[in-house]
Amino acid sequence: MESRVASDVFLEEMVGMTKTDVAVQTLSDINPDVVLESYTLNITTMEGFDTFMESLRNQNFGSTANGIGVDLVLSCVDNYEAWMVVNHVTRMDN
Repeated sequence: MESRVASDVFLEEMVGMTKTDVAVQTLSDINPDVVLESYTLNITTMEGFDTFMESLRNQNFGSTANGIGVDLVLSCVDNYEAWMVVNHVTRMDN
């Protein structure tokens, strides 16, 4: 199933692009009114984690009751450790 999804999302002109940039391009093509940001980083390092946390607190998207201006996090991580970090952070109440 995974290769089918990849063949449906990746076009020949996207060769060489990161998964996150492909996701942004594809989703922007579907709905140009959505504001998207792409990050390619190692979330398991302190620098990557700090960048990820800062992106979640970015007020350019409009704040919510808890101060986070993000409606959705689409993760393109490649390993379980990174997935656990994303899962933990996005489930936190603050």
